[in-house]
Amino acid sequence: LMGMPTTTCSLTSSELQGFSELKSENTESVDSLTFVFDPAECSGENMRCSYLIGVYGQRHSRFSLTVLGDPLTSITLIEGESSFGYVGLRQENYYDFMVEDPQALSVKIQLTSLSGDADLYATRKEKGHPRFDAEHSSNHQSFIPDTITFEKNVEGNLNGIYRISVFGYTSASYSLLFTVHSSSHPVTSLELIDGQPQQGSINSTIPSEASIRYHFTLSLTSEDQRDLMIMFTTLTGRCNVYVGVNYEPSQENYTWSMGVFENNLKVSRTDPNFRLDGKYNILVVKQNPDSDTPHLFSIKYSTGTFHTNIVEGLPEIGNQTRGDITFYSCLLYTSPSPRDQRGSRMPSSA
Repeated sequence: LMGMPTTTCSLTSSELQGFSELKSENTESVDSLTFVFDPAECSGENMRCSYLIGVYGQRHSRFSLTVLGDPLTSITLIEGESSFGYVGLRQENYYDFMVEDPQALSVKIQLTSLSGDADLYATRKEKGHPRFDAEHSSNHQSFIPDTITFEKNVEGNLNGIYRISVFGYTSASYSLLFTVHSSSHPVTSLELIDGQPQQGSINSTIPSEASIRYHFTLSLTSEDQRDLMIMFTTLTGRCNVYVGVNYEPSQENYTWSMGVFENNLKVSRTDPNFRLDGKYNILVVKQNPDSDTPHLFSIKYSTGTFHTNIVEGLPEIGNQTRGDITFYSCLLYTSPSPRDQRGSRMPSSA
């Protein structure tokens, strides 16, 4: 399951008649199944095989399903939507997307390593390898998001097909997304997934561009008594956070807000503005737009339905009410890692 699931699903289940019981390689956000091609099981001139896939929801879930018939097959990205994945040590995953907007001013691609350390490569070249022939690359340490930006005033026309390689500097789980900044439409809002942290950065000194928008949609039942928590961790710089329910917030009009020294926003079910099935829109703004210091942060929300993931190397700031329990999860890989070598980017974590 590649994409944006909000809970763990099984591709097959013994509760579904006619399906084989198969174990998936679960990495908290991504389930994958590998079938070994057996010509004896296929028929016809082209040796075509048909597979019937069943997705069993253990609870209410959102997911995307992708079939890769070849390790070099690219997964198509959708603007503003996080695609979650796992890449092994020294292995690669491939993605692509198309931009068709003559008024596009910039295209931004961001890779967030949730555990381990993955690197980002991108190109618009029709031929060649997206990593070896990359036009741009980013290989920051795991707790800093890898970001690549194609700009019109540098690259020229931004229309075309973008090819991406996510390379495993170590074994890593990650989220990947892209956005297009265009004079023809506002900047795309980025989707957040329950319990999954998304790292962000604001570098622009132009006031109209010194912000990022996020959103998520709740789908809870009246029997569900969990509260909503929005968590914001500042790494560098200072930002203000504004939240609007079923509308886009601004610095003057919002439902809730968090100042520069606030890290958590807890919304109780008894709050009159709480909505079981509402769309929650978030605006993150640099406190000082003129500052040329990169503003790095991590943002996520949690309903308590799922364990909250902790990003490797990134401090988790929280508060706790007496008697309450908050569960966290993290993924650590013990496979041999280049980070164990002298002169590596950061020490090994496991």
